[in-house]
Amino acid sequence: MDDYKTLNATYYELLANFEFLNTTYQNLNSTYYELQRNYDSLQIGYNDLLAQYDSLNSTYNNLLQKTNELETKYDTTLCMHADVERRGVKIGKFEEKYGVKIRPRNTLEDALRSMELKEERKVKH
Repeated sequence: MDDYKTLNATYYELLANFEFLNTTYQNLNSTYYELQRNYDSLQIGYNDLLAQYDSLNSTYNNLLQKTNELETKYDTTLCMHADVERRGVKIGKFEEKYGVKIRPRNTLEDALRSMELKEERKVKH
């Protein structure tokens, strides 16, 4: 009978250990799924932030490119005006000597348009 009591005690001890391990497994399993949901949520948030970053980066690059184009155009215009001012004395002497009036372009756009018209005339002839 002692063997039966010992075996029965061992059985109940193993059953208690099994129930403890089963409960621990269930807790770990639910924690795993909760972490998985949190990870998925974070992944979605990360992807959203990455898309926003890409959009901002693209917008910034476009603005930077436009700014560079405007700066180049502005610098060219300044150089043209500086050139006209620098050559002002020579232009005055030339006008007096040959009796003609030289009218420098007011803007870079006028000068470019004039050059385009001259090229079109050359192509037609």
